[in-house]
Amino acid sequence: MVPHPPAQVPAHPPALELRFTTPAVVIDTLGPLTLTASIDGQTVGAETYREASEGLLFTKEIPDGLLGDEPVEVEFQLDKPLET
Repeated sequence: MVPHPPAQVPAHPPALELRFTTPAVVIDTLGPLTLTASIDGQTVGAETYREASEGLLFTKEIPDGLLGDEPVEVEFQLDKPLET
């Protein structure tokens, strides 16, 4: 029997990140916006943004079991439609 080496444990748990901006015209028109992130249909987190800002960073830890060897579908969704 040959033992398998232990799996490497990352220094930090995996996280989903999105950098974005909330323009003043959008917040002034629509009010607060809630951004929700999901991986393969499972919600990993949500945040509500009430003020216009640049350089925002949405970060959510990815729960165990959502990442494996196969590609995953990542979706970011706002609670209100942005119309052009």
